[in-house]
Amino acid sequence: MKAAGNLKPTATTYGCLLMVCARQGDVDRAFLLYEEAYDTGVLATDECHNILIGICSDAGRSHFCPAHKELV
Repeated sequence: MKAAGNLKPTATTYGCLLMVCARQGDVDRAFLLYEEAYDTGVLATDECHNILIGICSDAGRSHFCPAHKELV
């Protein structure tokens, strides 16, 4: 998508990617994607926040989750 140059990811795109990270247990990549979405101006949806909180919780890292801090 980035290589094409003319396509921009949406919150839905990032939500799907976060779900893949959740299934793989890849917390670090999920954080990178979340930060990338924020840096590119894509506003995360409630679904994105819920997925990220779930990933952090499953990994025992919920206190490090930026989405949790935003929602509390």
